[in-house]
This record gives sequence, C-alpha cells and structure tokens, in this order.
Amino acid sequence: MKKCLSFLLVAATVAISLAFCVIMISMISWSLVFLTGALHGFGLAPIPALSFWQSVVAVILLSPLALLAASRRKQQVG
Repeated sequence: MKKCLSFLLVAATVAISLAFCVIMISMISWSLVFLTGALHGFGLAPIPALSFWQSVVAVILLSPLALLAASRRKQQVG
C-alpha cells in the first residue's frame, strides 16, 4: 500500500508540474499573439500578426536560448 501511495504522489506531482508548464507556455504565447497583433494593427512596422500555434512554436524554440543566456550570465557573475 505504501509503494502505491508513493507512486501516486510522484504521478500527481509530475502531472501538476506538466500542467503548470503548459499553462505558462500558453500564457506567454497568448501575450505574444496580442503583442504582434497590436504591432501589426498599429502599422508602425511591417510586423505580421502571429497565430497562437505560431507563437507556441516561437516560445518553444526561443526558451532554450533564453535558458542558455541566463546560465551564461550566472557564470559571469559567480
């Protein structure tokens, strides 16, 4: 019984952290959709308005670069 309970706790923790990551990616993607839509509608620069799925791909592709830059910055400071 105790092994089953610990497995369920680990599974619940993984499910919650996965849901948190999905929610954070979707919120960042929606903000990118609104930002590019506003810039496109404003007409100041020729910036295309991105769809939600294009923004998701952009966030997923740019997140490793952001993590790499943050780790390099941390190495320079420390």
